[in-house]
Amino acid sequence: MTHAMPTPDPKARPHSEAKRAAMLALIWAGLCEALCVIAGLIAFWLTGKNTWIAIGIVAGLGFSLPAAIRYYREVKERNRASR
Repeated sequence: MTHAMPTPDPKARPHSEAKRAAMLALIWAGLCEALCVIAGLIAFWLTGKNTWIAIGIVAGLGFSLPAAIRYYREVKERNRASR
């Protein structure tokens, strides 16, 4: 017994692959941001200087902010295309 593979509907989700890639980038950016903050906390614990916490937060934003902008633009483009 063979099963025929259903053909994907091109109208179903035209930008789903791009949105998935943007979401994956956002998840990776969140993980990198968390690592930067943890590294800042470890450096604070080793040195006792609050500057390291701020450096960890700012360094983490360098990952998450561009990914969030890309995700927002993808959602905005998808909404515009669906009209």
